[in-house]
Amino acid sequence: MDDPEYRCTVEQARHRDDQFDSIIRLIDQRRNELGWSYEELACQANINPEDIRQIYSLETPDPSFGTVVDLACAVGLELGAGHGTGAGLGAAKIS
Repeated sequence: MDDPEYRCTVEQARHRDDQFDSIIRLIDQRRNELGWSYEELACQANINPEDIRQIYSLETPDPSFGTVVDLACAVGLELGAGHGTGAGLGAAKIS
């Protein structure tokens, strides 16, 4: 990776993937706290259970942003713009 532009693109993609993974893990952690199965999560988010299985079983899942928001809302999380230097997503529990 001698090309600085290419290196930057790869680093941005890794950062984006890491951010996405952390949101998916947070949703799953909250699902566990609620004692829900994946089927219950799908029901609460009004999402096809097969979509949930794919998100949590594929090495590189690719759900739509809307699906991620629906899942977060179902478990009581709110996604919002991150604060700080980088654009990103933050997730906070809704009380």
